[in-house]
Amino acid sequence: MSNERTDFNPARRLLLKQMAVVALAASTGITPDNKSATAPFFDPWRIGLNINTSAIRWYNLDITETIKRQLELPVGRVRLPVRFDEVFPEPGVSKFDEVHRNIDQILNADKEIDIQFGPKSVGGREVNLGYWIYEKFPYLRENGVLLDKDPDAKKLFLDLTYKVAGELLPQYPEIVSIQGSNEPLSKRLDVANYRRFSPSYVDDEIDVIRSVEHIRPMVTNIPWDTPSLVSWVLKNPKIDIAGLNIYNNIYPGIVTEFLWKYFEALFILSRINHKSVFVTEYQTAPWLNNDKTVRFSFNPAKRLDGFRRIRKLNPGCTFLWDLEQHILLADNGNNESQRFISSLKEMVNT
Repeated sequence: MSNERTDFNPARRLLLKQMAVVALAASTGITPDNKSATAPFFDPWRIGLNINTSAIRWYNLDITETIKRQLELPVGRVRLPVRFDEVFPEPGVSKFDEVHRNIDQILNADKEIDIQFGPKSVGGREVNLGYWIYEKFPYLRENGVLLDKDPDAKKLFLDLTYKVAGELLPQYPEIVSIQGSNEPLSKRLDVANYRRFSPSYVDDEIDVIRSVEHIRPMVTNIPWDTPSLVSWVLKNPKIDIAGLNIYNNIYPGIVTEFLWKYFEALFILSRINHKSVFVTEYQTAPWLNNDKTVRFSFNPAKRLDGFRRIRKLNPGCTFLWDLEQHILLADNGNNESQRFISSLKEMVNT
């Protein structure tokens, strides 16, 4: 029996209508440039991986060996999150040793790095803060809360952001793009305890990073699930690259098709507003529950269809999400994961 999602309540239906308005606004006869749309996409420098050490730990895999295996894949770039709970585990304590090891390992494999850091980070619980920050600001645990509503919490977040930027950006010119918090503005994502930032916080976060580094491009996610804030991102002159996280394998077919039309519209609108576009996360494996059971059905044919659609949209880079899960499953004899890992070599060379 399929566990494909069917929970389309009135709020979700309203969201789909709001997305349709955005898609309609872009459907004015403007299409992506044909020349760029047919340019080679899956060359190694335009496809990359999200390497997530928290996921590696969750799967009980060895960090160094798992990163080594990911770096053996024919990709040119790595999106690497720096989690605040790992680098700031105690008040007044900074631990960057593992981050430096991981960066050195990636650079030794001749990959470029797209760094991501902030209170909201790639994967897992989304908001990744040390216990001491939650103890100081208990409201941060509340569902759907505005994370920067307390001025003292906001100041702390920005101070920690400055420390990460100062530690990493001057030392590694190989970092080719910079992203602050992941999905900072999204209000409706299907993540437990989901929390968000205000647009003013995102502005301030970028300013803090720019006080350390003012040349390399800044990435911010398009809040595709929050259409009222899409325009804010696309018209913000501080943002150079619009990041789009695409999870096309958790909805039934008719909704998936609608979402692709919406994503196409967001690509068009981004380029109209002179933004480059990255697919900062592309779903390659199923969402899992806390007990590692599959949350929603996953269809490998949808994943391949998504690759074809992304290739036509021609983003600057596409970063694959959850290769760690494939490594775990492949080691346990899962034929589909073994085939997918092998197939990446063919896709990159097409």
